[in-house]
Amino acid sequence: MLIPYGQKISVDPGRDSTLCAIELSPDGKLYAIATANSIQLWSAGPSLFLLAERAVQRSSNATAQQLRQILLVWREDCSSLAVVCGEGIVEIFAVEYEESLFELDSSTESTAYFPTCSIHMTCLKIIDEFGCPLCVDSLQSSILLGTDQGILVEMEWDGTSRGYPITAPIMIYLPEVGRDLPSSLQITSINYSSSLRIIVLVLSNGMCILFHILYTNRIHFNNGFVLQPRDCIRSVLGRYNHLLATVQKDGSILVYRLQWVNDSLLPKEELTFNIAVYDHLYPPSTDTPSTAITALTWNWENDHLAVIYEDRGLVVWNAQESPIYWYAYTEPQYCCCFSAIGDALLFPGRDHELLCQSFLLTNNAVVCKSIITPPLTRSSHGSFAAYNTNTLFIASSPQDRSVLPTVYSIPQSFTHNCNWPLLGMCANDSGSRVLLYTCSDVCVYLEDLDLWKVATGLTEVRLRSHAHS
Repeated sequence: MLIPYGQKISVDPGRDSTLCAIELSPDGKLYAIATANSIQLWSAGPSLFLLAERAVQRSSNATAQQLRQILLVWREDCSSLAVVCGEGIVEIFAVEYEESLFELDSSTESTAYFPTCSIHMTCLKIIDEFGCPLCVDSLQSSILLGTDQGILVEMEWDGTSRGYPITAPIMIYLPEVGRDLPSSLQITSINYSSSLRIIVLVLSNGMCILFHILYTNRIHFNNGFVLQPRDCIRSVLGRYNHLLATVQKDGSILVYRLQWVNDSLLPKEELTFNIAVYDHLYPPSTDTPSTAITALTWNWENDHLAVIYEDRGLVVWNAQESPIYWYAYTEPQYCCCFSAIGDALLFPGRDHELLCQSFLLTNNAVVCKSIITPPLTRSSHGSFAAYNTNTLFIASSPQDRSVLPTVYSIPQSFTHNCNWPLLGMCANDSGSRVLLYTCSDVCVYLEDLDLWKVATGLTEVRLRSHAHS
């Protein structure tokens, strides 16, 4: 479980341009960051610092939307990086990265690793004959692109490409669906899973289709399955637990677990994330809120999903369907990325800055879902609360456009002598008074005295009276 912890780190990308894409290398050592006109490689270690930068060639005829549309995809062995521009230009860069051991102090025999990195372009390919690319993912040894003309483009890392009209496998394997396809079909989202042997496609008519494929040196379609018929906008597939998050037209997110059972792919709906439920905590920036989601990404363990809403900002959800972190924007942003182990989240800030929010990793924390609500508290406290055996994390009221929990140490007299688990909590506006309760015990924190007062063995009547007082 992730707990937002500490202050955000701000670094300057050095370009007066919108951050368009962030992608972590498969080995977790490098962040590739794209602006409208450049590609940068940053160290993904404990410290963030720029290692290499190259300009990206753009078409003079590109529209403003196409200039913002940049996609990144790494080769599986991290030796190459493809930059896919919205106007149909694909640039492939070779990446050379190494860590050198340096001796810092001979007297103390202290050493440290310093990364070095270089990047140079090996191939430039224009694929506008297939349409403008809208989405990208990587196969074992090639790049997979979806275009605004409904073409699935497979490109080798040397630039060799071939296109598959997606209507063909739909007509073969899903003929009842193919009869109603519009002529201007687009592929808006694409995800590939080598372990599941599937490609997930989201089409512009709102349909989400899962294709079972064989992949040798090229794609071979075997079968198709319609996951959602009409309301899907985009999707993102988690690699670890095979969780597929699908964005709906109303702004909600449905999460499915994908698994093979008796040679059949059976998706099971697991979670629903609906930010509209939390309007009081994460208010929209306009009176007519938009339901648009501009970016979303899983952490490595697939138990947290970072989502950027056009009118609310960045929100991190946990597997208990609770938002645990918020950062509001004044204008839309389009990318975010977790670190390899999920203890940090990279996302754009204001004024073209790059922010990094740290998270505390804890395996034994439990989300407290039964939160006491008004009139016991007039504030928005209680949107998120979690605890382990000795620590309580409570989300505070938004300050500086972000939600970070206040950390409290729970007294041993409460954890050892009370009838756990916790059933709920409440707090006042300032967090100076915090109340926890189990089925028969109450614990109250007084900040001005830095004191916990514990009452155990309460009856139901006494518990209610104590809580109201």
